[in-house]
Amino acid sequence: MGLLIMIVIFLALWKILGTLGHIFLPILAVLFILATWIPSQAIVMVIWVPIAILYFIGLAGYKHAK
Repeated sequence: MGLLIMIVIFLALWKILGTLGHIFLPILAVLFILATWIPSQAIVMVIWVPIAILYFIGLAGYKHAK
């Protein structure tokens, strides 16, 4: 279940980022692989939630500047 959630988040961020994707996707892919290797859901959420928040803040700033 946790893996499914992470895949959905990964694909959503990939789609949302669009033009920013070429910068962030390699980093996101590495973090995604690391997160799938960690068995504890709590640790995975600690990794993913701040990343997701930072991406959305960055995306909002990018769209606003454009």
